[in-house]
Amino acid sequence: MPFRTNRRANDWLKQIRANLSDERASEIIVPTDEGSVHIRVSGEEVDRFLAKQKKHLKWQARFYQSMVVALVCGLGVVILDVFHREIEEIVASDQYASIEAERDSMERALALYTEFTRDIVAEHHGELSTRLGELGTNTPTVVRAGAATTGTGGLASRTEGVGQVLGQHVDSRTAKNLHEIARVEEFFNRLPGADPLKGSHLTSGFGMREHPLTGHVVPHRGIDLVSWEQPTVLAAGAGEVTFAGEQGKSGKMVTLNHGSAIESFYLHLDSIAVEKGQYVEAGDALGVMGDTGETDGAHLHYEVRVAGRHLDPKDVFEVISRVD
Repeated sequence: MPFRTNRRANDWLKQIRANLSDERASEIIVPTDEGSVHIRVSGEEVDRFLAKQKKHLKWQARFYQSMVVALVCGLGVVILDVFHREIEEIVASDQYASIEAERDSMERALALYTEFTRDIVAEHHGELSTRLGELGTNTPTVVRAGAATTGTGGLASRTEGVGQVLGQHVDSRTAKNLHEIARVEEFFNRLPGADPLKGSHLTSGFGMREHPLTGHVVPHRGIDLVSWEQPTVLAAGAGEVTFAGEQGKSGKMVTLNHGSAIESFYLHLDSIAVEKGQYVEAGDALGVMGDTGETDGAHLHYEVRVAGRHLDPKDVFEVISRVD
């Protein structure tokens, strides 16, 4: 009976078994150095042998597995015992006692410090809220705008690092004030406070006025500035150019996004020196004062908006000068 030789005995036997009849014995010819040996074997005999071998290997595997588990458990007990003794020695040491005392002292000092600064934090929060009111906005608006702006700061997490330590001593009201102070200070840092037109004079203020072309009394959402000697229009603060082009009655216009939902607008330009997507610093040239769009003469119409709400640029300049 021809068959293919295999390296492993089990595979060899299985290959032979596949060619044997279950009911009658077959003759297998096995070549040897002295000739050949004829062996009569049935499929049932091979099956019994393979089953017996499989059972033997199974019990052998369980034995080795038990030995490994016992060894690991023994090592684990030894390691835990050593670790436990090391911990006991550390806790009993003078160094540990010194660290404990130092930690307790620091916690008492921090508790006293936060108690002392609670009123100071509340007072500073009130001052910043007043300044926002002078601008025509408020703390909740600024906080919401800051939270929606990537990269704005705030109070550290109360569950990690410094925030976890503060969370043990700072009451919720003070924590809220600290968070809002961080947002408001970030807002003031982003607010455009530089002069957009050097050497200029004001020709029309913010608020209700008679429109120079129609004669109707309408709200003026910004201020009009004129400078013949230095007509270059400058960025009032650092930001990204979100619009640079022609815009109907506004003429040639540039818009900057300063973050924290703050925008500044520069209207009626004669020419534009920047492109959309460009980042500019305070004082960078945006264009030249002009009379494009609906206007009765060359000037710069300048606006500041926070979360879509118009602020009086003169108030912005004044408040920023006092913050600085």
